[in-house]
Amino acid sequence: MKTVLMISWFYPPLNSTASKRAGCFAKYLPQYGWAPIVVTPEWRPDNCIYDKDYIKNIPTIVKVHTVPFNPSSIRTPVSQFIKRVKNLVLPHHDPHEWHYAAQKEIENIFHNNRLDMIWATFPMALPHSLAAWASWKWSVPWVADFRDIYGEYKRQYIGDRIKYPIRLFYEKKMIRTASGIVTVSDALRYALENRHRKKVVLIPNGYDPDDNIDTPSRIPVFNITYTGTVLLPQQNPLPVAIALDRLIKSQKVDPCDVSMDFYGTDQEKGQMIFGDLRKFPFVRFFNRVSARECLNRQKSSAVLLQLAHAEEKGIMTGKIFEYLQAGRPILSVPNDGDCIDQLLNETSAGVALTNVDDIADQLLEWYREWKRTGYIAIHANQSAIQRYSRKEHTRLLADLFNQILNGQ
Repeated sequence: MKTVLMISWFYPPLNSTASKRAGCFAKYLPQYGWAPIVVTPEWRPDNCIYDKDYIKNIPTIVKVHTVPFNPSSIRTPVSQFIKRVKNLVLPHHDPHEWHYAAQKEIENIFHNNRLDMIWATFPMALPHSLAAWASWKWSVPWVADFRDIYGEYKRQYIGDRIKYPIRLFYEKKMIRTASGIVTVSDALRYALENRHRKKVVLIPNGYDPDDNIDTPSRIPVFNITYTGTVLLPQQNPLPVAIALDRLIKSQKVDPCDVSMDFYGTDQEKGQMIFGDLRKFPFVRFFNRVSARECLNRQKSSAVLLQLAHAEEKGIMTGKIFEYLQAGRPILSVPNDGDCIDQLLNETSAGVALTNVDDIADQLLEWYREWKRTGYIAIHANQSAIQRYSRKEHTRLLADLFNQILNGQ
């Protein structure tokens, strides 16, 4: 069995989509002839959103090296000023103090193991720089995984707009040194290929087939559910609330039947952050729940809400693949005219809409079906959905590793 060094800032038990991607690659790679050695920060309940059961059944052959860090250890005015200068000049927002400890850990791994491949994922950028350094030092090829791309990452912020040319330079440097490049959407793949004239492999996010939960036979409430963080102003749930409110005021929908539920933002923060949503009595906010409970809530929902990034192309959050697995109808707002719309058309798992009237019409159609049957049937393309299994995606990654080693 060949060995791959995997460097990722995000890894279980940290609860995030990025952790799921790295964790599932590590989990399924042994089935395709690759034994992972993972380097990641030491995530604990006191320094992250911790979920010890985030990924099930990771085999014992996967070796995880956790490198401690303390994000709040530097608090003096001088050190904070230095940190701000670093964040302005350097091409990423990473905790730079972690870099040196991780570098020493990687040196120890190479001294004690024969490695055939290196894989690292962005964001954060430190894993890429560590992989490029290790590849140069030990002459081992590396694969750069882009869940986002340097030049566009957080570009809406003033400090990041200043850093834009630095990030483009850094992106070019990383791609020049990598033996393989992977990204998560067609839009990002086209952007990277057009910018650098180098082949990029598409391996999107997906769902873990081990996360299998029974579907209830009836849904007691017509609840529209969103799970995860809402990034304002890029994501806006207000059109859905306005559409549902219109249906209630026109007496087409019984207000006692409906709710619009957000998991991941508690009531106090929700009332503060979401502003105009506060006036709708059917909107409810809940604290973040465990990954397992999140899947339960998705399965127990009438409709699953996806909030698209209308202004940015190629952004497809990991939750939409969990939504596909849940088997509930998906409402994506607005219609991004891009990857989410294409995914829903491909899988027949939901609709992408922008206009409030169109959203209201669709909700009313679903509500009437739920009122008759206690359930909303969807006729999704299951073979299309199965193509987004993370196990299948790991096979594609293993194939890329083998092609690089074989000089293809």
